Amino acid sequence: KQSDESLSVSTLHLKTEKVLIGILLQFLCLSVFALGFALGSERFGRSCMSSRAKRLRLFFPFLFILTAAEACSPPFISSPLNSRKQSFQRKENRTRMEVEEFKKGLEETGRSGLVLDIDETLSATNVYWMSTLSSLFGNPENLSPQEIAKKYHLAQNVPYWQTKEALEWMQSKRDCSTTQELLPVIEGALQGVTRMMEIGIPIVGYLTVRPSSTNGGTEKWLNKHGFPDLPVVAKPTDVPFQEGNQWKGKALEALHPHVLGIVDDNPSVLKNTGPSFPGVFFLFSHEEVPSSTGDAGGKREATVVACPSWTDVTEAANTWWASFKQKQEAGPSAGG
Repeated sequence: KQSDESLSVSTLHLKTEKVLIGILLQFLCLSVFALGFALGSERFGRSCMSSRAKRLRLFFPFLFILTAAEACSPPFISSPLNSRKQSFQRKENRTRMEVEEFKKGLEETGRSGLVLDIDETLSATNVYWMSTLSSLFGNPENLSPQEIAKKYHLAQNVPYWQTKEALEWMQSKRDCSTTQELLPVIEGALQGVTRMMEIGIPIVGYLTVRPSSTNGGTEKWLNKHGFPDLPVVAKPTDVPFQEGNQWKGKALEALHPHVLGIVDDNPSVLKNTGPSFPGVFFLFSHEEVPSSTGDAGGKREATVVACPSWTDVTEAANTWWASFKQKQEAGPSAGG
């Protein structure tokens, strides 16, 4: 609600600023227009009117009409700063709508629970990428796809895939819906998700930094491999790839308390949530919680559990869910 009010106030300020600029431009043009006619008026004498004055007399009405049209058209009077503000506000609004729509659905059905990341949590995206990139653009180190992923983590970090062609291929695949259908499944992921739901741990959706334009392929992949048929909340297409984890962290904050936490492989998501976020992070494929998340020393309210495998995720989630239910049943007096 507070962000909506801020957006409304900002929009009002922009509109007021545009009106004032338009009025000022029209006043200036009227003044110059009057001066032009004064230069060509009778008191200066028609016979002695210079050719320059005649040209000015013809030019100023044209200038007035052009400027008045610009003043009435917002795109022409918007400064570069205002354009950036408007672009940012449109992006923020679209992001909020994506997340708020999902949140509204949870509110209306009275549901709450965990969300699941997809890439490197459910799908072995890196294995597919590293294997394909090796065959297309070379692998001078002769490493396996798993070894490349372990050494460099992401394909864009591999030094010998920094060519224009390789980088363009990566971007095209990020934006390609059909590519998502080709990815292999992480070992134990389906069994782990199924077991969590059998235990009664609620899973309410998927939260991914994939662009929303790939949702069709993502949903087909999830259905093909037997994952639960749940909403996919994806990064809006106008949020840059490099800002994906920032968007995801803020989305988690906005979705709480209906989204209680996430199973995710990327500690950067945790880093991009506020320190007061009280949700739970099951940090998949990690032996320990990285100190870079800011969780060490009790700096965060979030519960963070490192889970090397999906078996560990299932066990940790079962323990957390039992504790969570106990606190809910005990009420506020129990500190929950």
